[in-house]
Amino acid sequence: MPSLPRGHASFSGTYDVLTVRAANLAVFAGIPANKGLIVRVPDGVPAGLYWITEAGTAVSLASVAGGGNDSTVRFNFTFPPPATTDSTTPIPAGAIVKNATVSIVDAFSPGTTVSVGDPGLPNRLLDVTDDDPQTPGLYNRLQDTVWPAATPVRVTVAGGPIVGSGICIVTFTVPDP
Repeated sequence: MPSLPRGHASFSGTYDVLTVRAANLAVFAGIPANKGLIVRVPDGVPAGLYWITEAGTAVSLASVAGGGNDSTVRFNFTFPPPATTDSTTPIPAGAIVKNATVSIVDAFSPGTTVSVGDPGLPNRLLDVTDDDPQTPGLYNRLQDTVWPAATPVRVTVAGGPIVGSGICIVTFTVPDP
């Protein structure tokens, strides 16, 4: 990275070029684009916290706050059957999903995969590479995902599990009109 004046930082690569001016800004290196990055950006743009999306665009967290009223969909999934488990409460169309978490409570059988999405795209929020169903723990991915239709959250478990259980937790907000 080229030398920058004190209080400046530059992030390049998958983010294209994002220059941030802030006193005492910590520089975060090696964070992949699909995991995002939160930085403070007070000079030249509205002050606040910004989320860097996979596309490399900065999204103000204030713009997805929806008035500060987050909602959470939380439900259990246990196997054997069924291969898919849907939340009883749908997420409204146009809502912004901010966070998706899978908590593996009891390890699943070897070869099992778990993804989280909706009936139209089963891995919209968490792909099979975002978690390890054979290892109990929390697997989380920050989001900036617009929910396409009023549909439930769907957990899909594949690979012929014999045992295993988990909890799916999705946090979203409905933007102000």
